[in-house]
Amino acid sequence: MASKYYIELDKAGVTEGAQTFLTRALAYMADNESSGFLSIEDAKKLGLKRLPGRINQLVKEEVMVPVFLDENGERCRHPCSISVLSLSSSLSYNRSHLGWDFPKWLKWQEPMERQIRKRKADRERVAQRRAEVENVARQSQNVASAQLPIPKEPTYVGRAVTESNASATENAAPEIHPEPFNERPTGPPVDANGWSLVRRVIPDAHPQSVRTSLAMHCGSMLKKGQPEQDVVDALSLWLTKPNLGPGVLPSLVSEVIKSRTAASSFGSGTAGVGKATEKARGWHQLGQQLAQAQQESLDSTQKEITQ
Repeated sequence: MASKYYIELDKAGVTEGAQTFLTRALAYMADNESSGFLSIEDAKKLGLKRLPGRINQLVKEEVMVPVFLDENGERCRHPCSISVLSLSSSLSYNRSHLGWDFPKWLKWQEPMERQIRKRKADRERVAQRRAEVENVARQSQNVASAQLPIPKEPTYVGRAVTESNASATENAAPEIHPEPFNERPTGPPVDANGWSLVRRVIPDAHPQSVRTSLAMHCGSMLKKGQPEQDVVDALSLWLTKPNLGPGVLPSLVSEVIKSRTAASSFGSGTAGVGKATEKARGWHQLGQQLAQAQQESLDSTQKEITQ
Protein backbone atom coordinates (compact mmCIF):
# COMPACT_ATOMS: atom_id res chain seq x y z
CA MET A 1 0.00 0.00 0.00
CA ALA A 2 1.19 3.54 -0.74
CA SER A 3 2.95 4.95 2.31
CA LYS A 4 1.53 8.52 1.95
CA TYR A 5 -2.11 7.82 1.18
CA TYR A 6 -3.17 9.29 4.51
CA ILE A 7 -1.77 12.75 3.54
CA GLU A 8 -4.49 13.19 0.93
CA LEU A 9 -7.15 12.18 3.44
CA ASP A 10 -5.80 14.55 6.08
CA LYS A 11 -5.89 17.44 3.65
CA ALA A 12 -9.48 16.58 2.77
CA GLY A 13 -10.45 16.57 6.45
CA VAL A 14 -11.28 12.86 6.69
CA THR A 15 -11.44 11.83 10.34
CA GLU A 16 -9.26 9.20 11.99
CA GLY A 17 -12.27 6.90 12.31
CA ALA A 18 -12.81 6.91 8.55
CA GLN A 19 -9.10 6.34 7.94
CA THR A 20 -9.16 3.41 10.37
CA PHE A 21 -12.05 1.91 8.39
CA LEU A 22 -10.11 2.41 5.14
CA THR A 23 -7.00 0.69 6.54
CA ARG A 24 -8.96 -2.33 7.72
CA ALA A 25 -10.95 -2.47 4.48
CA LEU A 26 -7.78 -2.49 2.38
CA ALA A 27 -6.24 -5.23 4.51
CA TYR A 28 -9.44 -7.32 4.33
CA MET A 29 -9.69 -7.00 0.55
CA ALA A 30 -6.01 -7.90 0.14
CA ASP A 31 -6.42 -10.97 2.33
CA ASN A 32 -9.50 -12.14 0.43
CA GLU A 33 -8.17 -11.17 -3.02
CA SER A 34 -11.30 -9.20 -3.93
CA SER A 35 -9.43 -6.77 -6.26
CA GLY A 36 -10.67 -3.59 -4.59
CA PHE A 37 -14.32 -4.52 -3.96
CA LEU A 38 -15.89 -4.57 -0.48
CA SER A 39 -19.39 -5.97 -0.04
CA ILE A 40 -21.86 -4.82 2.58
CA GLU A 41 -21.50 -8.05 4.55
CA ASP A 42 -17.70 -7.74 4.45
CA ALA A 43 -17.90 -4.19 5.82
CA LYS A 44 -19.78 -5.51 8.84
CA LYS A 45 -16.92 -7.97 9.53
CA LEU A 46 -14.29 -5.27 10.09
CA GLY A 47 -15.20 -4.93 13.79
CA LEU A 48 -15.90 -1.18 13.81
CA LYS A 49 -18.83 0.86 15.08
CA ARG A 50 -20.57 3.85 13.46
CA LEU A 51 -19.94 2.47 9.99
CA PRO A 52 -22.34 4.79 8.11
CA GLY A 53 -20.51 7.93 9.24
CA ARG A 54 -17.07 6.51 8.39
CA ILE A 55 -18.19 5.25 4.98
CA ASN A 56 -20.01 8.52 4.15
CA GLN A 57 -16.77 10.51 4.44
CA LEU A 58 -14.84 8.11 2.18
CA VAL A 59 -17.62 8.11 -0.43
CA LYS A 60 -17.69 11.88 -0.35
CA GLU A 61 -13.96 11.99 -1.14
CA GLU A 62 -14.52 9.31 -3.85
CA VAL A 63 -12.24 6.87 -2.06
CA MET A 64 -15.19 4.45 -2.12
CA VAL A 65 -17.81 4.31 -4.88
CA PRO A 66 -21.11 2.44 -4.35
CA VAL A 67 -21.80 -0.48 -6.69
CA PHE A 68 -25.34 -1.48 -7.71
CA LEU A 69 -27.12 -3.91 -9.98
CA ASP A 70 -28.87 -2.21 -12.88
CA GLU A 71 -32.08 -3.33 -14.53
CA ASN A 72 -30.17 -5.84 -16.67
CA GLY A 73 -28.52 -7.44 -13.65
CA GLU A 74 -25.09 -5.99 -14.36
CA ARG A 75 -22.87 -4.19 -11.90
CA CYS A 76 -22.57 -0.42 -12.18
CA ARG A 77 -21.17 2.41 -10.06
CA HIS A 78 -23.68 4.90 -8.64
CA PRO A 79 -22.53 8.52 -8.66
CA CYS A 80 -24.61 9.66 -5.67
CA SER A 81 -23.44 9.71 -2.08
CA ILE A 82 -24.49 7.30 0.62
CA SER A 83 -26.67 9.89 2.33
CA VAL A 84 -28.87 10.02 -0.73
CA LEU A 85 -29.35 6.24 -0.43
CA SER A 86 -30.96 6.66 3.01
CA LEU A 87 -28.25 4.76 4.85
CA SER A 88 -29.54 3.59 8.23
CA SER A 89 -27.46 3.14 11.36
CA SER A 90 -27.62 -0.65 10.96
CA LEU A 91 -25.89 -0.49 7.56
CA SER A 92 -28.78 -1.92 5.57
CA TYR A 93 -29.39 -0.92 1.94
CA ASN A 94 -31.81 -1.68 -0.80
CA ARG A 95 -31.43 -5.00 -2.55
CA SER A 96 -29.69 -3.56 -5.61
CA HIS A 97 -26.79 -2.19 -3.55
CA LEU A 98 -23.89 -4.70 -3.57
CA GLY A 99 -21.03 -2.81 -1.93
CA TRP A 100 -18.22 -0.41 -2.85
CA ASP A 101 -15.36 -0.21 -5.30
CA PHE A 102 -12.08 1.53 -4.42
CA PRO A 103 -10.95 3.44 -7.54
CA LYS A 104 -7.45 4.01 -6.15
CA TRP A 105 -6.93 0.34 -5.36
CA LEU A 106 -4.42 -0.23 -8.15
CA LYS A 107 -2.56 2.96 -7.25
CA TRP A 108 -2.14 1.81 -3.65
CA GLN A 109 -1.89 -1.95 -4.15
CA GLU A 110 -0.46 -2.43 -7.66
CA PRO A 111 2.49 -4.74 -6.72
CA MET A 112 0.26 -6.95 -4.60
CA GLU A 113 -2.50 -7.00 -7.20
CA ARG A 114 -0.04 -8.32 -9.77
CA GLN A 115 0.87 -11.14 -7.42
CA ILE A 116 -2.80 -11.90 -6.77
CA ARG A 117 -3.56 -12.09 -10.48
CA LYS A 118 -0.54 -14.31 -11.04
CA ARG A 119 -1.64 -16.68 -8.24
CA LYS A 120 -5.16 -16.83 -9.66
CA ALA A 121 -3.80 -17.63 -13.12
CA ASP A 122 -1.55 -20.34 -11.67
CA ARG A 123 -4.45 -21.89 -9.78
CA GLU A 124 -6.63 -21.89 -12.89
CA ARG A 125 -3.84 -23.43 -14.95
CA VAL A 126 -3.25 -26.18 -12.36
CA ALA A 127 -6.98 -26.88 -12.13
CA GLN A 128 -7.24 -27.10 -15.92
CA ARG A 129 -4.25 -29.43 -16.08
CA ARG A 130 -5.73 -31.65 -13.37
CA ALA A 131 -9.05 -31.78 -15.20
CA GLU A 132 -7.30 -32.82 -18.43
CA VAL A 133 -5.40 -35.60 -16.64
CA GLU A 134 -8.57 -36.88 -14.99
CA ASN A 135 -10.36 -36.80 -18.34
CA VAL A 136 -7.62 -38.84 -20.01
CA ALA A 137 -7.68 -41.36 -17.14
CA ARG A 138 -11.46 -41.63 -17.37
CA GLN A 139 -11.32 -42.23 -21.12
CA SER A 140 -8.60 -44.89 -20.69
CA GLN A 141 -10.73 -46.65 -18.09
CA ASN A 142 -13.73 -46.62 -20.39
CA VAL A 143 -11.66 -48.07 -23.25
CA ALA A 144 -10.24 -50.80 -21.00
CA SER A 145 -13.68 -51.76 -19.71
CA ALA A 146 -15.00 -51.89 -23.27
CA GLN A 147 -12.24 -54.35 -24.28
CA LEU A 148 -12.96 -56.84 -21.46
CA PRO A 149 -14.25 -60.21 -22.74
CA ILE A 150 -17.95 -60.80 -22.33
CA PRO A 151 -18.53 -63.76 -19.98
CA LYS A 152 -20.16 -66.70 -21.67
CA GLU A 153 -23.54 -67.81 -20.54
CA PRO A 154 -23.63 -71.19 -18.77
CA THR A 155 -24.76 -74.04 -21.00
CA TYR A 156 -27.30 -76.66 -20.01
CA VAL A 157 -25.89 -80.10 -19.11
CA GLY A 158 -28.17 -83.08 -19.44
CA ARG A 159 -28.80 -85.63 -16.70
CA ALA A 160 -26.93 -88.42 -18.45
CA VAL A 161 -23.82 -86.33 -18.82
CA THR A 162 -24.01 -85.32 -15.15
CA GLU A 163 -24.27 -88.92 -13.98
CA SER A 164 -21.33 -90.01 -16.12
CA ASN A 165 -19.22 -87.16 -14.76
CA ALA A 166 -20.13 -88.12 -11.20
CA SER A 167 -19.06 -91.75 -11.71
CA ALA A 168 -15.80 -90.59 -13.29
CA THR A 169 -15.16 -88.36 -10.32
CA GLU A 170 -15.69 -91.21 -7.86
CA ASN A 171 -13.23 -93.45 -9.74
CA ALA A 172 -10.63 -90.72 -10.04
CA ALA A 173 -7.42 -90.86 -8.00
CA PRO A 174 -7.50 -89.02 -4.68
CA GLU A 175 -6.15 -85.48 -4.74
CA ILE A 176 -2.69 -85.07 -3.27
CA HIS A 177 -2.40 -81.89 -1.26
CA PRO A 178 0.92 -80.09 -1.33
CA GLU A 179 3.10 -79.97 1.73
CA PRO A 180 2.01 -77.22 4.16
CA PHE A 181 4.13 -74.11 3.89
CA ASN A 182 5.09 -74.06 7.56
CA GLU A 183 6.44 -77.66 7.37
CA ARG A 184 8.82 -77.02 4.50
CA PRO A 185 12.54 -76.56 5.26
CA THR A 186 13.69 -72.98 5.35
CA GLY A 187 17.09 -71.32 5.10
CA PRO A 188 19.91 -71.68 2.59
CA PRO A 189 20.95 -75.18 1.49
CA VAL A 190 23.93 -76.81 3.24
CA ASP A 191 26.82 -78.02 1.09
CA ALA A 192 27.22 -81.81 1.04
CA ASN A 193 31.01 -81.66 1.25
CA GLY A 194 30.76 -79.44 4.31
CA TRP A 195 28.40 -81.92 5.96
CA SER A 196 30.84 -84.73 5.18
CA LEU A 197 33.67 -83.00 7.06
CA VAL A 198 31.45 -82.19 10.03
CA ARG A 199 30.25 -85.79 10.31
CA ARG A 200 33.85 -86.96 10.14
CA VAL A 201 35.22 -84.68 12.88
CA ILE A 202 32.39 -83.33 15.05
CA PRO A 203 30.64 -85.88 17.30
CA ASP A 204 26.87 -86.30 17.03
CA ALA A 205 26.50 -85.19 20.64
CA HIS A 206 26.74 -81.55 19.58
CA PRO A 207 23.45 -79.74 18.81
CA GLN A 208 22.18 -80.06 15.29
CA SER A 209 22.04 -76.28 14.84
CA VAL A 210 25.72 -75.96 15.72
CA ARG A 211 26.69 -78.78 13.36
CA THR A 212 24.63 -77.19 10.60
CA SER A 213 26.36 -73.83 11.07
CA LEU A 214 29.78 -75.52 10.99
CA ALA A 215 28.81 -77.40 7.83
CA MET A 216 27.76 -74.16 6.13
CA HIS A 217 31.10 -72.53 7.00
CA CYS A 218 32.98 -75.60 5.78
CA GLY A 219 31.07 -75.71 2.48
CA SER A 220 31.64 -71.99 1.91
CA MET A 221 35.39 -72.26 2.46
CA LEU A 222 35.68 -75.38 0.28
CA LYS A 223 33.88 -73.62 -2.56
CA LYS A 224 36.34 -70.76 -2.29
CA GLY A 225 39.30 -73.12 -2.75
CA GLN A 226 40.32 -73.71 0.86
CA PRO A 227 42.21 -77.04 1.24
CA GLU A 228 40.12 -79.74 2.86
CA GLN A 229 42.84 -80.65 5.36
CA ASP A 230 42.98 -77.09 6.68
CA VAL A 231 39.24 -77.15 7.29
CA VAL A 232 39.49 -80.53 9.02
CA ASP A 233 42.31 -79.26 11.27
CA ALA A 234 40.24 -76.18 12.08
CA LEU A 235 37.30 -78.37 13.11
CA SER A 236 39.57 -80.38 15.38
CA LEU A 237 40.95 -77.18 16.85
CA TRP A 238 37.41 -75.90 17.42
CA LEU A 239 36.67 -78.93 19.61
CA THR A 240 39.44 -77.82 22.00
CA LYS A 241 37.90 -74.36 22.50
CA PRO A 242 34.79 -74.77 24.67
CA ASN A 243 33.90 -71.07 24.74
CA LEU A 244 33.84 -70.44 20.97
CA GLY A 245 30.87 -70.66 18.66
CA PRO A 246 30.76 -72.05 15.11
CA GLY A 247 31.17 -68.60 13.59
CA VAL A 248 34.92 -68.52 14.43
CA LEU A 249 35.73 -71.48 12.19
CA PRO A 250 37.28 -69.28 9.40
CA SER A 251 39.54 -67.67 12.02
CA LEU A 252 40.63 -71.11 13.20
CA VAL A 253 41.51 -72.03 9.61
CA SER A 254 43.76 -68.98 9.51
CA GLU A 255 45.34 -70.09 12.78
CA VAL A 256 46.04 -73.55 11.33
CA ILE A 257 47.65 -71.99 8.25
CA LYS A 258 49.80 -69.67 10.37
CA SER A 259 50.92 -72.57 12.56
CA ARG A 260 51.87 -74.66 9.52
CA THR A 261 53.74 -71.76 7.94
CA ALA A 262 55.67 -71.11 11.12
CA ALA A 263 56.57 -74.78 11.42
CA SER A 264 57.78 -75.07 7.82
CA SER A 265 59.96 -71.96 8.14
CA PHE A 266 61.99 -73.63 10.93
CA GLY A 267 62.27 -77.05 9.31
CA SER A 268 60.93 -80.35 10.47
CA GLY A 269 60.82 -81.46 14.09
CA THR A 270 60.41 -79.29 17.13
CA ALA A 271 63.68 -77.41 16.82
CA GLY A 272 63.11 -73.73 16.32
CA VAL A 273 59.33 -74.05 16.66
CA GLY A 274 57.75 -71.23 18.64
CA LYS A 275 55.42 -71.60 21.57
CA ALA A 276 52.37 -70.63 19.51
CA THR A 277 53.08 -73.39 17.00
CA GLU A 278 53.61 -75.98 19.68
CA LYS A 279 50.38 -74.88 21.32
CA ALA A 280 48.47 -75.14 18.04
CA ARG A 281 49.86 -78.63 17.42
CA GLY A 282 48.93 -79.67 20.93
CA TRP A 283 45.42 -78.37 20.40
CA HIS A 284 45.18 -80.26 17.14
CA GLN A 285 46.28 -83.54 18.71
CA LEU A 286 44.08 -82.99 21.72
CA GLY A 287 41.10 -82.24 19.47
CA GLN A 288 41.62 -85.46 17.55
CA GLN A 289 41.91 -87.46 20.75
CA LEU A 290 38.82 -85.82 22.21
CA ALA A 291 36.80 -86.40 19.06
CA GLN A 292 37.87 -90.07 18.98
CA ALA A 293 37.02 -90.53 22.66
CA GLN A 294 33.61 -88.93 22.28
CA GLN A 295 32.85 -91.05 19.22
CA GLU A 296 33.91 -94.26 21.00
CA SER A 297 31.79 -93.35 24.02
CA LEU A 298 28.81 -92.65 21.79
CA ASP A 299 29.29 -95.96 19.92
CA SER A 300 29.46 -97.92 23.16
CA THR A 301 26.35 -96.24 24.46
CA GLN A 302 24.45 -97.08 21.31
CA LYS A 303 25.58 -100.71 21.54
CA GLU A 304 24.35 -100.99 25.11
CA ILE A 305 20.99 -99.55 24.13
CA THR A 306 20.60 -101.99 21.25
CA GLN A 307 21.53 -104.97 23.49
